[in-house]
Amino acid sequence: MKYQIIETKLGFGTAFEKMKNNTNNNLGMRLPKWSEDVVIRIQYPTEKSKMTAPYLYVDSRFGRVPWKETMIELFSNDWILVNIVDYDPEQEENKKEFPNEQCSNRCLKGCVGECNHSK
Repeated sequence: MKYQIIETKLGFGTAFEKMKNNTNNNLGMRLPKWSEDVVIRIQYPTEKSKMTAPYLYVDSRFGRVPWKETMIELFSNDWILVNIVDYDPEQEENKKEFPNEQCSNRCLKGCVGECNHSK
């Protein structure tokens, strides 16, 4: 996934509101300490969705997983708002496989750069 940085040094609420109010759904948000490919996105349900309400998810080289925030992330003022410029949700061949079972069990930690096995 490729993106352009739109704004930096945002609080979580400001970045989230800008992403939420974007009608094209082409914005994401991230923290600078995360791996470069990690972006938080919003999933809005469609008629085919099993979910009935919007939710946030992590999009990375490992795939997509629901995002579970930490207090440190929520209180950070370093959020970056990005415009997704190269995104095809149907294109899965660029996703890397997990190197081992240990990494697949710790996907979210790997996505945010905390799993040493994911690199």
